[in-house]
Amino acid sequence: MLRIVYRANTAESVNAGANRIVRVTSPIMDFVDVLNLDRSTRRFIASSLEVSNSEPIIGDVSLPNVEEVKLRAMANFAAQNRAVTKQDYVSMTYAMPANFGAIKRCTIQKDRDSFKRNLNLYVLSEAPDGTLTRANSTIKRNLRTWLNSARMINDTIDILDPRIINYGVRYDIVIDENANRHQALRESQLVVEEITTEVREIGEPITVSDIFKALKDVPAVVDVANVEIFNKAGAPYSEILFSIKSNSSEGGRVITPPSTAILEMKYPQIDIEGRIV
Repeated sequence: MLRIVYRANTAESVNAGANRIVRVTSPIMDFVDVLNLDRSTRRFIASSLEVSNSEPIIGDVSLPNVEEVKLRAMANFAAQNRAVTKQDYVSMTYAMPANFGAIKRCTIQKDRDSFKRNLNLYVLSEAPDGTLTRANSTIKRNLRTWLNSARMINDTIDILDPRIINYGVRYDIVIDENANRHQALRESQLVVEEITTEVREIGEPITVSDIFKALKDVPAVVDVANVEIFNKAGAPYSEILFSIKSNSSEGGRVITPPSTAILEMKYPQIDIEGRIV
């Protein structure tokens, strides 16, 4: 008989990528028939013990900022531990106890193909490196159980994965002739990172003019010649191909993803490309 006793970690930053947990630190083995097993055999069995996590361990997310806490608290207060409106379901999702896992971003929509009160709940988790990832089956199962205690009896809920659209930014700036080029690029990089690395909501657009304005506010920058948003697809990014042009407003100032997709700047150090012209 093999009996495994394990401890649950409730500390912060407990997420782990697939095949990252591979070491057994202090195994304790009890052999029932010790008399018929010599010491070398017992030592060989103990040394052959291996572990591995075939799926990523997720469910812990970074703390929300002040604005997110304020909005979620107000919405949760109005929900009163019951889910009647769409916002109630969103609030209950974020309020799920931490020991069941945590959701980084979610949105809910009425299923247009359903004749009943069916709702589609789109949820995302956070990967060990802080990027967005699909919620695993355990978190979804726990979330469904949690929502069942508060949902309306006629409501049915499908928990789905939204599409993650990765993107990058290219920009051209003109700087003062007396300014340090490396310093100007570094400061420009930081202001673009500040705007683009904040985790957006599902379906939230990105406003290109905000990047223009932030770059113009950099002391060494005289003018911003160009700002371009482009899609990043294929490993190690999402596989989603997204047409920036087709989803841009007139003039290209606002780029809006589908309501079931989220825009993510995954690797700002390499996805933000600045140039002095």
